[in-house]
Amino acid sequence: MNDNAPLLDMQNLNLSIHGTSILENVSLQLEAGSVLGIIGESGSGKSMTALSIMQLLPLGSSVTGNIRFDGQLITDMDESALCDIRGNDIGMVFQEPMTALNPVQNIGEQVAECIALHKSVSGKQALVEAAAVLEKVGLPNNEFPLSRYPHQLSGGQRQRVVIAIAVALEPKLLIADEPTTALDVTTQAEILELLKELVSDSNMAMILITHDLAVVSEVADHMVIMRNGQVLDSGPTGVVFNELAHPYTRALYEASSHTPERNTTDVTEVPLVELDKLVCEYLMPRRSLFGPRRRFRAVNEVSMSVYAGESVGLVGESGCGKSTLAKALLGLSPVQGGVIKFGGTVSKPGGVLSRQLRREMQVVFQDPYSSFNPRHRVARLVAEPLYLLDSPPSKEERVRLINSTLESVGLSEHDADKYIHEFSGGQRQRIAIARALIIKPALIVLDEAVSALDVSVRAQVLDLLANLADTHQLAYLFISHDLSVVRSITDRVLVMKEGQIVERGETEALFSAPQHEYTKKLLAAAPQLPRSAALSTDT
Repeated sequence: MNDNAPLLDMQNLNLSIHGTSILENVSLQLEAGSVLGIIGESGSGKSMTALSIMQLLPLGSSVTGNIRFDGQLITDMDESALCDIRGNDIGMVFQEPMTALNPVQNIGEQVAECIALHKSVSGKQALVEAAAVLEKVGLPNNEFPLSRYPHQLSGGQRQRVVIAIAVALEPKLLIADEPTTALDVTTQAEILELLKELVSDSNMAMILITHDLAVVSEVADHMVIMRNGQVLDSGPTGVVFNELAHPYTRALYEASSHTPERNTTDVTEVPLVELDKLVCEYLMPRRSLFGPRRRFRAVNEVSMSVYAGESVGLVGESGCGKSTLAKALLGLSPVQGGVIKFGGTVSKPGGVLSRQLRREMQVVFQDPYSSFNPRHRVARLVAEPLYLLDSPPSKEERVRLINSTLESVGLSEHDADKYIHEFSGGQRQRIAIARALIIKPALIVLDEAVSALDVSVRAQVLDLLANLADTHQLAYLFISHDLSVVRSITDRVLVMKEGQIVERGETEALFSAPQHEYTKKLLAAAPQLPRSAALSTDT
């Protein structure tokens, strides 16, 4: 290899699958020891570009153009030669570690398998090397023995195992495809810091694929903006952010920092929801066959309120009790202590509200696709809450409600006859909001409802939520690990840690001057979008 040549050199790559164009004239270069960020929305071609480097393409693929890696022309290699490179010289970290890991193999076996596949070592020696790699990625063997299985680890710990598999053989290039999308901010910061250390310590190159501009700004040396299979903008990260030369780059930047316009004058002084010293506990597995069952307190005497027309943010790391609290409020999780009040009415023993009151609360989940039955049409999906009413509306009234509700979330009555797979991620989330809205609730719980969406789609959904709050006098309990989203959409914020509210206050005041050390830690861990000279010049 020429010492002056880039480690990766992609020139005029074109990819089509069964005659459909996926990538068009994609060119990029990457030096050893540097990080390239590939930015774009869903369907832009980011992941297919990465898979082209690995030559892991679906049947029916047709490729033209050249990809040179470490001086070798990858596009001319046979499968045997490619297998030697994959995992050995090029490692890959996937977005969802739980689907990337084998649930019936312990973590030691999975890391050792990669080592044994490419090196002539015994199984025992492979396990020894696996233990060293897991130590390197922040999983000490005394705390996380090789015998642990993926389900026994947290999301961030599972992601570290996936990274260990990818870097076990010290590859020259690491491809990380949305490695932190589903992680809370502190875990995300730890994973990004780990990736930067691996690049620095071993002079490894890395491609970071993401839709989060703030993450790229803190990690990447160079960046590429993609849309519809084409590279629209590229260059050193600081220059791209400073100039925002392409209109699409500017649109992504503005969507990332978008703040919906909201009318906060409609917030009442009467609490809609009140929690008084709420306690939720779970039974833990027995440590031995006849051992006692221990109880884990997920929510520990939490008191809070939500006012009619108000948007309240609930933030905290994974496992802090956010979702358990929301489920208890909705009657989906048992309550061991405390009281829930809705509209001044006190819950029954066990924190259960009457069915009539619970219909005033609806929920929108993180993944709309998994929360819908794929065999039903949109009309049936949206109308589901109506069938649970004591007096369901007539067929004509039901059709009218479905159509008007779909229109209120930016869809049309023609969409009622389609299936859920025919929609994009943002449209599916609109349908989920329509289902929650159709019985005209007073409160909607949004559990990570926009965390998996592209930045422009996220901005549209946040605008929709703000508009619905104004027109329907809705209150929101907004659960999220994305602090920038919480800051843009909420009136007040509650910070939760280990089952307790450690800080609360008006959103802007809390973000500007946090008081609790844990809140300061969360805010410090959140990646920040850099200021752009291009926008400063415009204003």
